[in-house]
Amino acid sequence: MVLVGGLCSPVCSPVSALTLDDLDPDREWRLGALHFSGHSQLSEAELRAALTTRPRPWYTPWRVQPAFDPIAFGLDLKRLTRLYRSRGYYNVRLDYELTRQEKRAWERGTGSLLSVRIRIDEGEPVRVGEVDIQLNGQPPDPPAFDMPELPAKPGDVFNEDDYRAAEARLKAFFLDRGHGWTEVTRTAELILDQRSARLRYRVTPGPPTVFGQTHIEGLDALAPQLLKREFTYLPGQPFSVQALNATRKNLLDLGLFDSVQLAPAQNQKRQRVNIRPVTGRHVSSESNGRPAVVPLRLRVKEGPPRDFRLGLGYGTEDEFRGQVEWQHRNWLGGGRRLSALLKFSSIFRSLGVELVQPHFLTRRSRLILDLSQGQEDEETFLLNYTRLRSRFEHRFSSSLSGTVGYRLEFARLNNISASTIRGIGGIEREGLLAGPILELAWNTVTDRLNPKQGELVALSFAQTSSPDYQFYTLTTEAKKYYDLGWQTVVASRLKIGLADAFGPITQLPISERLYAGGEKSVRGYGRRRLGPLSRSDDPLGGLSLIEGSVELRRPVWKAVSGAVFVDFGQLETRAHHIPIDDLQFAAGFGLGYTTPFGPIQLHLGFPFDPPAGDDPWQVHFSVGQFF
Repeated sequence: MVLVGGLCSPVCSPVSALTLDDLDPDREWRLGALHFSGHSQLSEAELRAALTTRPRPWYTPWRVQPAFDPIAFGLDLKRLTRLYRSRGYYNVRLDYELTRQEKRAWERGTGSLLSVRIRIDEGEPVRVGEVDIQLNGQPPDPPAFDMPELPAKPGDVFNEDDYRAAEARLKAFFLDRGHGWTEVTRTAELILDQRSARLRYRVTPGPPTVFGQTHIEGLDALAPQLLKREFTYLPGQPFSVQALNATRKNLLDLGLFDSVQLAPAQNQKRQRVNIRPVTGRHVSSESNGRPAVVPLRLRVKEGPPRDFRLGLGYGTEDEFRGQVEWQHRNWLGGGRRLSALLKFSSIFRSLGVELVQPHFLTRRSRLILDLSQGQEDEETFLLNYTRLRSRFEHRFSSSLSGTVGYRLEFARLNNISASTIRGIGGIEREGLLAGPILELAWNTVTDRLNPKQGELVALSFAQTSSPDYQFYTLTTEAKKYYDLGWQTVVASRLKIGLADAFGPITQLPISERLYAGGEKSVRGYGRRRLGPLSRSDDPLGGLSLIEGSVELRRPVWKAVSGAVFVDFGQLETRAHHIPIDDLQFAAGFGLGYTTPFGPIQLHLGFPFDPPAGDDPWQVHFSVGQFF
């Protein structure tokens, strides 16, 4: 029972002399302020999001204060009660306080202002006391099933989202083991006087099932074979939800479809779920005699095969940057991609053409050819290049991928000071680079722009043997993300790099030396400003590198997030000599704003020992996390 239209129950009792019944219905009332007190388990942002009664945002003082609707406010109190009960707080009590607020001289609009305070007594939560899982109609010769860990566990505060998620996890567990008609019923018995919940799940796996034929709908210009080669299952193979999800992802990755829907042709009915105090029950209908073959229906909506994109941005290192791209995602059929890309900034300029041939030799492989003409304008040098690269990429699993490639490049180096040349020991200003490229990556990170869990380990090796240059580079980098709960993430990374010439140091181009410092490296230092510098104050680069970071991230307010970090790194001019004993450190903090395109980050870093003449702090800006 809650307050509606001026009536109040034990759940909600007015504590102020001014109640909703005291408000003159013929008078205009406006909401000046809304406050909460007594809450600890739910944040104020969550509480405000559940209400329709909202004050004027603080950053819009020019707006008129919104009207206060007593009936809507009563319904809002009911929403808050429902929100708390969905989180397991069935003994929550709410009361309100209304205070007449004096209008400031500059306030616009008619009507009297009210200040509203909602007081919350959350009470003791209902906790999960027992979780019972029973298999009905267990299939013949079953394996020794180890039930998955459920989000609803004994001792946890009862949460309706976890209660439903446990059903979904149990169903997915058996679907992935070939039981395509798995049904799960659930029952929640809430004993309020004992503050306990008994959860029961009844699983009917049904007989083992296999994939049937897939009926495709929605095709217009594309051939069915283009879709079928992306299937990760075959008719007759054991049914698996993972195979369906992988197929759906493969089809979307083609870039040819606006939407993809893939599901069994005979969908099971869904029923509404009700949870009631004392005893809440949900029972889904069961039906026997399901066929052992699961037919599928694939519905797609084709998108345009060609598009034109224009992107603009800003970075503290390369300043204003942009790119113009034209792409054909089905050039000459077969899902072949052809694209032309123009990039420009204060550091990098390039114009390139790329051809991607999917399903090259194997269905898990693709061939990429990339031809580009570009320029790199660094503090130490000006590089002009013409580059042709070919890469054969193979995905061994959903997490492990590898690349074998070859680079053919003509490079010309200019604008190198005499002191830099002496500091390095000589350079070769132009020549041909030709040699293989090998890469291996293990990636379990789910969100590339804003990772919260998973890990990434990458290894890259490049070698050049030509009359002008003979050298190698080897880098390995590991990143790990820990979700600590309470929306807090710890991100860490470690990078080690090695490079060396096979002969004189002039066989290693200055553009291929290792550099450290900057927004993608050790923040707090300027771009490439960590490590040895020449007498003309230009970065010399090195032959051995180590970098690392530890960062704590969490939301601060609505879409705004905060971070604190410590970075470290160093360069060594000697080969095969990781400078662990001479690490340089930087620390700082930052703010981010979450957008549909990823977080926009602004970080401020402070080097512990900045180079002479450099600023004692650096500002770094990026779209997406720095790592």
